[in-house]
Amino acid sequence: LLLALTPGDGGERAAGGAIGAPERAGRVFYGPYCRLPPGDYQFELRCDMRASVPGRAVTLEIVAGDRILAQDRFALKLGPNLLAIRFEVPQAGTAADLLGPLEFRLGKDEGLVFDCTSAELRAASNGSR
Repeated sequence: LLLALTPGDGGERAAGGAIGAPERAGRVFYGPYCRLPPGDYQFELRCDMRASVPGRAVTLEIVAGDRILAQDRFALKLGPNLLAIRFEVPQAGTAADLLGPLEFRLGKDEGLVFDCTSAELRAASNGSR
């Protein structure tokens, strides 16, 4: 999935398909504008933090058009990090109710330097959210 994401103004494609995030603030990645059948999902992102400023964080969002399905803010530690966010694609009663293409977005504060090394989307297991 990482290769399907597009680097934004706060990210750049790195070696091996990773998405690097230099010190500047901005959108690290966005996309891939996919459709999913109704159900519960979990998006997992692995990042390797190389430099951090206390109090700075990243924001992970799953959106469909102007609708935010999930959003969370994460303070990353030096070294490997796993960011996981759950979301639901609801049932649609009519064609007009179908959820538009999904976009996965990662934004970051200035001063954080890291590489996004993998991204995975999976059906979430039943249980609490």
